[in-house]
Amino acid sequence: MAVVSLARSFGLISIAEGVETQEQLDALKMRGCDTIQGYFISKPLDSQEFYGFLTDTAVKVPMQELRFSGGDSQLEELETVL
Repeated sequence: MAVVSLARSFGLISIAEGVETQEQLDALKMRGCDTIQGYFISKPLDSQEFYGFLTDTAVKVPMQELRFSGGDSQLEELETVL
């Protein structure tokens, strides 16, 4: 909680690493964490697997709901790949 609050106070986005379970995700959401990474989302992927992951995930998650720290230009770049 303290790290998430500290990030917010500096206007930064918090990213939790190593999230593996729904329970961990729920706890982080409750504490206001912005973003996660870890096996809960995906195992490490090579470039071909990553492309497949992106295209499969895009069907499940509308692009408007994705959050990017890079802003609209990063979202537009991803949309051109998909």
